[in-house]
Amino acid sequence: MISLLLKQDFMLLDVIFLFLESSLAAAFLFLVRDEGAHAYFELGIFLYGIVLAAAWPIVNERKLRYERRVAHISRPIVRLLAIVFLVVWPILIGWKFNLGLVNGNTFEPEPIAYFDAHNHGFSGILPYYAYADLYAFIKDPEDPTRVDLEHRRELWKYLVSSQPSGKALNPRIKQGASATIAAYGKNISELTAEQINGALERVLTTTPWTEFDSAYAFRSAPVESYLKAYFGDDLVRKSRTLCEASILELAVTRTSYSEQFLSFIGGWGFTTVTGHPVSSALNVIRCFTGGPRALAAAGGLRGRMVPEVEVLLMTHTSELGEVHVTDKTRRWMEYGSTGECAQSSSSAPVLPTPPKTIEMALLGQEDGGKPIVGPEEKPAYLDHVIGVDTAAPEITCFTGSDPKDIPGEGMKNYEDLVDAVYRAAKERRNQGWHGKLLVHTHVGEGGASYQWDGDKIPPGEKARDLFAVFPGIQKNKLTRQPVHIEQAKKNIKALLRAVERIKRKDPGIDDYVVFRFGHVTHADLDDAREMRRLNVEADINLESNISTRAYYTEALATAGPQLLKEQEQFEYNNLPGKVLSTGHAAEVLSDHSLKFMLQAGVRTLLGSDGGGEEHSDIGREYKLASELIDYWKSQGATFPSEVSADIFRRNADEHVTDLRDDKKRP
Repeated sequence: MISLLLKQDFMLLDVIFLFLESSLAAAFLFLVRDEGAHAYFELGIFLYGIVLAAAWPIVNERKLRYERRVAHISRPIVRLLAIVFLVVWPILIGWKFNLGLVNGNTFEPEPIAYFDAHNHGFSGILPYYAYADLYAFIKDPEDPTRVDLEHRRELWKYLVSSQPSGKALNPRIKQGASATIAAYGKNISELTAEQINGALERVLTTTPWTEFDSAYAFRSAPVESYLKAYFGDDLVRKSRTLCEASILELAVTRTSYSEQFLSFIGGWGFTTVTGHPVSSALNVIRCFTGGPRALAAAGGLRGRMVPEVEVLLMTHTSELGEVHVTDKTRRWMEYGSTGECAQSSSSAPVLPTPPKTIEMALLGQEDGGKPIVGPEEKPAYLDHVIGVDTAAPEITCFTGSDPKDIPGEGMKNYEDLVDAVYRAAKERRNQGWHGKLLVHTHVGEGGASYQWDGDKIPPGEKARDLFAVFPGIQKNKLTRQPVHIEQAKKNIKALLRAVERIKRKDPGIDDYVVFRFGHVTHADLDDAREMRRLNVEADINLESNISTRAYYTEALATAGPQLLKEQEQFEYNNLPGKVLSTGHAAEVLSDHSLKFMLQAGVRTLLGSDGGGEEHSDIGREYKLASELIDYWKSQGATFPSEVSADIFRRNADEHVTDLRDDKKRP
């Protein structure tokens, strides 16, 4: 057959071969497009280039007789090459399909990009090991082994030294992290790779032993000090490198659009460095505003997608639980160690962020009206700084003036904050800007508080015994229900009442402001229906809710009846990964409020909540949400049959369109 094909003397056969070569090469490159498979791409171009180059004399018929004779003699050889390469492509494509089947998946091209509605800046984006050697991470962010063991060991040594007494210097650093320092803080040079990585992961990420705020506390001052030692006094280079690493991580996770919550507690926080005013908050905004396109233009993204990043200025949740006191100290209601709402035992450890500060910042100004960006920067600033967020561990008990509220100033503070955003949106319009601003509030997640047997941490390696079991979750002594869940439910209802008052007072506010509740992990169907009625969005963070143990079931309360060995303890650092690996994640999450949001028709978005800190991945988030929808449909008729996984992409499109529109969308 091949001999016969080689002897045929007509051009159509050559054209057919070239067409098939083109189709198969394109198909294979399409299959590997999302895998960072630069080698495959180069291989495809190389092989296809050979075929094209070899085919050139074949299609050149109108030449001198000698040239035609040479072409005729060489035609069988060239055609043989074309046949050989024609066989190569189906083999490669078949291999690609089989690889998918070996991995336990039927082959389906994955979505090109993801919308991430919920993230927390540099400290939430980057994986824990990136801090050990940012330059190595940037070289290949998809290969964790690029950051070698010695740099990781040095980072661990530095973090241990940052807690010299063996006790946390920051009250946000909790017992699990302190116990890890005690357990693995001696003879660091003798620790194995598994122990170094496991210890780093336990203090720099959320684990069953480490509350998320403790991990963020370690990622702030201790990690910042390490990076200062790493970069010296070159703060510009440090900021630029953190920016590049963060943008790369977003690109690697195929995040095409991301809303980042930037700590703005107390305002801009300008300091003087070498005679110039510097604000870390402004540096981050500049990174996210112009960094992605600049990095892409310089070739730093290496062909990956260019993420669009928006910023929300974050205030502190304690303001929503504030109570009026006779002295001048700020106090708020929280359940703390007692499990019951009570005034905080000391004055606030954080500064309040006055509504006026937020209003002026949304206009690109300091409190006194001085611009913080020049005229050339301002259009991009206004387009990318899109609103305000309120966040912190939700141990706060929201207060208000409604008879159903705990008496206090919390909901008035919220309403004042919304008024400030409303005024800023109107002033932006007066300046020629178009769109709405977003008021995002973390609510309904609850701050799960870990309960250890005893307050004392055993010395040295004996502290490792603490990790053989999960610490308990604080429960109400009367109801035996987790305290954080009970209070989260009450906080949602208090905030809904506040939104209703705001919209009754300002009926036109939906033309200027979009409202969204973040997490709403413990909302019920009535809450969801009220959110829909009041035109309030939701964002859901499934993997994060597992990681923080905010989503609680008896199945997630322990790792099982057996004591965990050290290797198992390190594996359980990544609790979402363990749950997903069982194949029963949808059943575990079957009572999640996502179900009620979709049933009620709330515009619901998905978020990672900071993949580097929460062991989440935005791609897995979409897949898990899709599995949940299929599961709920299979369980009976109460879940709407018309809802599919496409709803999240449609909602994301509607959300972005809404923010850019000057009128309320239906």
